[in-house]
Amino acid sequence: MKDFNKDLNSLNLVELKELLKEAKTYKTLSKQLGTRGIQAYKRSRLGLEKLIVDHFPNVPVDMAWEQASRVYKSIFDMDVKKDDVEFRPKEHLKG
Repeated sequence: MKDFNKDLNSLNLVELKELLKEAKTYKTLSKQLGTRGIQAYKRSRLGLEKLIVDHFPNVPVDMAWEQASRVYKSIFDMDVKKDDVEFRPKEHLKG
């Protein structure tokens, strides 16, 4: 992501579209996931930590990754690499 610490009037159309996309992603994540979504946005954009995906213990990591990558792309418009995700098996997930 580019540094948008400029006056909005000085941005070109491509930069404005990129800024709008970032704002929409942030809004969607914060609306859908609350504080966890805001943290996920910061992690993904700043590369601070891995994203966390909780899954049922009997679900293989590859299957959890397939589902998680689809959700990140379709819901949050994020292209996430498998290396950027930490998979945690959890016994007490609601299905």
